[in-house]
Amino acid sequence: MGKRRLKERKLKRTQSHRKALLVNLATALLRSGRIHTTEPKAKELRRFVDGIISDAKKGGLSSIRKVNALIRDGAILKKIFGEIVEAVKERQSGFTRIIKTGHRQGDGARMVIIELVDSIKEKAEKAEKTEKAEKESVKQKEKAKRK
Repeated sequence: MGKRRLKERKLKRTQSHRKALLVNLATALLRSGRIHTTEPKAKELRRFVDGIISDAKKGGLSSIRKVNALIRDGAILKKIFGEIVEAVKERQSGFTRIIKTGHRQGDGARMVIIELVDSIKEKAEKAEKTEKAEKESVKQKEKAKRK
């Protein structure tokens, strides 16, 4: 009898530790747009984050509750349901990209960078730039009123 296919990688962790690891990695990825980690963790994280974004794309109260059960940070929830969902309306899947960077010195683990696809990052950067521009214009108006 051959080895059966596993549903997910165990990553040498218990089920609760694995879930906590994936939630923390997903939170970091959604906050910054890219993170540096090992290849097996990145491959599991890709499945996890794609599921979160797919649930968020469906919209509705149950989707919000599903995502909120995993991602506890309110600012990231707003980012998921605002910027990210808008950026990936046309995409069916494949919201992340894995780029191999070599081996880690010490134990030789394969390291990668996992990042959100360009369309998401570009739209998020544009949103940040417009927010900064709005803040600067408000500051300039306040300075003009003071004079």
